[in-house]
Amino acid sequence: MKKVGESHVLQRDVREQSISWERWASHMPRGSAVVKRLGPSGSAEDLLTGHVAFGNYGEMLRIMKTYNLNFDSPVTGITMSSYPGCISSTDDYAITDKGSVLMSTNLWMPKSGEFASPARTNDGLPSFLRATVATRLALNPRMWAKMYGSLMGIAGGKQWLIADYSKFKTKQGVASGTVFLVEALPRLLRVGDVSDKVHKNGFFEAHGEPHFRQIREIFGLPAKGLGSYKEHLGSALLDKASSMDRASLCSLEPHFPP
Repeated sequence: MKKVGESHVLQRDVREQSISWERWASHMPRGSAVVKRLGPSGSAEDLLTGHVAFGNYGEMLRIMKTYNLNFDSPVTGITMSSYPGCISSTDDYAITDKGSVLMSTNLWMPKSGEFASPARTNDGLPSFLRATVATRLALNPRMWAKMYGSLMGIAGGKQWLIADYSKFKTKQGVASGTVFLVEALPRLLRVGDVSDKVHKNGFFEAHGEPHFRQIREIFGLPAKGLGSYKEHLGSALLDKASSMDRASLCSLEPHFPP
């Protein structure tokens, strides 16, 4: 007698053809990302980055991995949250030895229109491979966005928030080129420098709500939204961002040998 749910947990004898079971979890993580400035706008003390992802119960076993691979690529060291057997983060949280912190949340896909379904071709890569290639080759967020966008996707939409710590100088304002927002569909990408938002407002958040005008219109949203606060009320992170400090975050210090 087969117990309820047993076929989803245990691999059964292949001769039992009537048994169907899920080989992989659906893996459709959701989450939020934030970059927070510490200190006054004209004399910042530090930048904090925070990322949360949640998905299926079976994905709770996460591991912080550090790769040091010398394959003659610009980026040789990457620390990322990941899972056993995965070559990528999958959570989309990564720190490189060049000072970039990359975080994403899902945009999903629009319900109708040209971009509602992937292109009718196999000429493309899943998001995790596009991100892996760009992360190994890009020296800054703008370069990362160009490389990620140069590779056609095959499914899904992503919203990336990228901070470049090599651009950050203490006791100064948050300079342009420090924080970028990237919104990507399989065949479309938009990128913008949002460093001024962090400089003026103290933080910038991404929750999977389209930001750029063209992407908003594709998803059937007004070109200009109600404002980031009202649109992000569904996230508990919103009211926490302005009060975040070092004591409230877990410190993850990646170690890259010289």
